[in-house]
Amino acid sequence: MGKYSYLNLNQKMIKIRKKIPALIRKRYSEEVDYDFVKLDDINQFLTPALNRYGVDFDILREIPTQKDASGHTAFLIQDGNLWRYEADLEICWTNADHPDEKSISMVHLVGTNDVADKAKGTAMTYGLKYYLLNGG
Repeated sequence: MGKYSYLNLNQKMIKIRKKIPALIRKRYSEEVDYDFVKLDDINQFLTPALNRYGVDFDILREIPTQKDASGHTAFLIQDGNLWRYEADLEICWTNADHPDEKSISMVHLVGTNDVADKAKGTAMTYGLKYYLLNGG
């Protein structure tokens, strides 16, 4: 059992959220004229806090929530000059000291970008950032 094994999952999550500061946008590229937060910025604070308090974070499923022109569900569709990624992300938090104690959450993700791969990254970054900073 870890140092914080006496805490339940909710108590651990409160401590973890306190370890995630307000994420500051940074200039990562000279190719764009705006600052932004990357997934790596979130993980920089989240991973050590999860390890310290003994909480596992797993993505269980990504569920597409939009339809393409043929009516089939799709994660990614082209919308004019932009790509749009949209999904429900099912995540699970597990108290590593008491593995039967879990919390499953659904986070709705939406992201657009002129590059298809970046639309998903935008959705993940903003969806997880707002979920974590606003108490899930």
